Amino acid sequence: RYEHCCKKLRPFLKACGFKVKKDVTFLPISALGFINVKDKITADVCPWAPQLNEGKSLLELVDSLQMSGRDNTKPLRMTILDRYNERGVVIMGKVEAGVCFVGQKICVCPNLQEVKVESIVVNENEVEGAGTGENVLLRCSGLNENEVSKGHVICSRFSPIAGATEVIAQVVILNLLPHRPLFSAGYNAVFHAHTAEEECTVYEIAAELDKTGKISKKNPAYAKAGATIICKIRLDRSICLEAYEKTMELGRFTLRDEGTTIAIGRVKKVR
Repeated sequence: RYEHCCKKLRPFLKACGFKVKKDVTFLPISALGFINVKDKITADVCPWAPQLNEGKSLLELVDSLQMSGRDNTKPLRMTILDRYNERGVVIMGKVEAGVCFVGQKICVCPNLQEVKVESIVVNENEVEGAGTGENVLLRCSGLNENEVSKGHVICSRFSPIAGATEVIAQVVILNLLPHRPLFSAGYNAVFHAHTAEEECTVYEIAAELDKTGKISKKNPAYAKAGATIICKIRLDRSICLEAYEKTMELGRFTLRDEGTTIAIGRVKKVR
C-alpha cells in the first residue's frame, strides 16, 4: 500500500512543480493506530519502515524541517480574513511578510487607507508586535467596518499594493471537468489567492512549457490536463496580488470551476 501511494503521488507532485527527490519525503504512518506519529515505528510492527528517513517519526521529521521564506525584513504584508466591531474595528488576519507593532501606521489595500494599530492580540494574549507567520487580531483606529473586508491586504504605508485586474501567470492544469475538457481563451473560473476570491476569465494562452520549463509551443489554441502554460487572466474586480518571486504568499493561486480545483499557478506579473 505504501509503494502504491508513493507511485501515484510522485507524478502528481512533479506536475505541481515539486522536485520530488529533493523536496518530498514519504513516511508510512497509521493515524488511526497512532503508529509512527509521535513514537518511532519498531521493526516488530513493520520490519522495513525503520530503514526510511533514519527511522524518524512524523513529529520528529516535522521538527527537523528548516523553515524558509519567512522574512521579517520585508515590507509588511498581512492578509485579511475577517473583521468585526468591538470598541473599534478589529481585523483578523495573518502576517505573511514583515512585522507589525502597536502604534504603527499601516495602509489597508487596495483602498490605500492609512490607519493606526492600537493593539495586537496573538493566541488570546495582547502583545506589542507580531512577526511573519503569526495569526493576529489588530484593533485599528481611523477605520470603519465597511471600509475593510476579506481579501484586502494590510501593507506598510511606504510600500502599498495597488489592486490588480489583470495577471500574467504560469499555470499547471490539474483536472478539467468532463464537459469542459479543453482550457482555452474565454475559459471562466473562480480565482482564489490568499483570502481573496474573484470571478476571472482567461483571455490569452501565450505559451505552453515543457517539463524543463522552456517554451515548447507559442500561442497554442488550447491546453489539456497536465499541461503547464503561460496565460493572461482578467479579474472581474481588482484584488491585491504581487509577483511570486517578490512575495510568494501573495503570488500563488488556484483556479476552481464548479467547486473543483482545475489548476494551480503563480503570478509572474500584475497589471
